[in-house]
Amino acid sequence: MTLDRLAEMTARGFSDVSKRFDAMDKRFDAMDKRFDEADKQFRDFRDYVDSRFDKVEGRLDDVEDALESVASRLNKIETAVIADHHNRLIRLEAHVFNTHK
Repeated sequence: MTLDRLAEMTARGFSDVSKRFDAMDKRFDAMDKRFDEADKQFRDFRDYVDSRFDKVEGRLDDVEDALESVASRLNKIETAVIADHHNRLIRLEAHVFNTHK
């Protein structure tokens, strides 16, 4: 085997290795693009879920406020009804005792 032939085979071997590395680089670039797209989709989904949770949390806060308002109104009504019944009993008692003296 001549030195020229050996140099040619070595150059061809390096050329093949270089082509393989180039092909691998292209595949890695394609994988990076797919991973970037998957990451973007994941971030978009996470942001969507976060926004939905924020909306639900806001609605729950509104429901809580409404329930507190209803409870407060019911307490006022109950207090007014109790006071009204108490006043009626006092008037009835006064009427009964005034008429039976």
